[in-house]
This record gives sequence, structure tokens and C-alpha cells, in this order.
Amino acid sequence: MKWVLAVVGLGTAVIAGLAVVLWTGAYNVAASDPHWDVTVTVLDMARRRSVAVRSAVVRVPPLNDPAWIEEGQQTYEEMCRACHGGVGTARSSFAMGLYPAPPVLSAPSFQASLTDGELYWIVRNGFKMTGMPAFEVVLSDEEVWQLVAFVRTLPGLTRGGSLGGPGRTRAEGSP
Repeated sequence: MKWVLAVVGLGTAVIAGLAVVLWTGAYNVAASDPHWDVTVTVLDMARRRSVAVRSAVVRVPPLNDPAWIEEGQQTYEEMCRACHGGVGTARSSFAMGLYPAPPVLSAPSFQASLTDGELYWIVRNGFKMTGMPAFEVVLSDEEVWQLVAFVRTLPGLTRGGSLGGPGRTRAEGSP
């Protein structure tokens, strides 16, 4: 019985502490002030688990169709490049002030961190309280998959030639 009272007391203290932090405005919501480490840890865990659970039922189509990759490139240029940057190009100036910063989609760490289904789910549904919109309102499922197909080619692209359009070419040695 004592442990129940201890848990209830601790829970009450935590809730009261959070209420004080929220009510006093001690937590700064400005994008120019990074989250506390504990906030980053909790939000990152929630994000990773939410995406993993919700994307587990996503059926991934074949993503190696050159026509899909080319269409995905067009969508990327229109919808994504401003925030995520392009091959050899930086993000637009407004994107520099986003917090959290949009990931560099060509980075090996990014590419390895998500399955194709997870990437599809993120593009389709977006993230709350970030600059990542839910593209389900403007893109069909096929267009989202085309975008995923193109994003998966980003590590093998370099500035200069063409992958279905100006400004892109596969890096030497890439399949």
C-alpha cells in the first residue's frame, strides 16, 4: 500500500511541476531556442515509435522504375528542395530558421534511419509542430511513392548532368 501512495505522490508532484513550468512560461517555445535535452529525447522516441507502428502496415511497391524516379525528382524540386536542399545546393534561406532543422535527405545516416514504408508515411502524414507538412492533401499515393523512389537515389547523385532533367547525374560507379 505504501508503494501505491508513493507512486501517486510522485505522479502528483510531476504533474504539479509540469503545470508550473507551463503556466509560468518557463519553457521557451521559440524556434531560435533549442529544446531541452529531455524534451529532444522524449520527442525523438515518440516520433520513432509512432512512425514505426503506423508504417508497419504500408506495402512498398517496386521503387526502381526510372519514370517514377523522374516524376519524383520533379515533385522534389517543387515541394521539397526549399527546405531539404538539393544535390549540391543549400536549403532556402527561410529554411535555415526551422527548428528542428529539416534533415539532409542525401545523408547516409538519414537514408539508413528509415525504411521505405516509414519514409512514405512521413511524407504522406508530416510531423506536428515542425515544418514538415502532410502531403496527402496535395499528392496522390503514387506521387508520394515516386518521391520516395527519387529520395532513395539522392546519395548517388551529383551536381552537373541529368537524371531525367537538368542539374542531376548519377555519381560514377552508382548503379
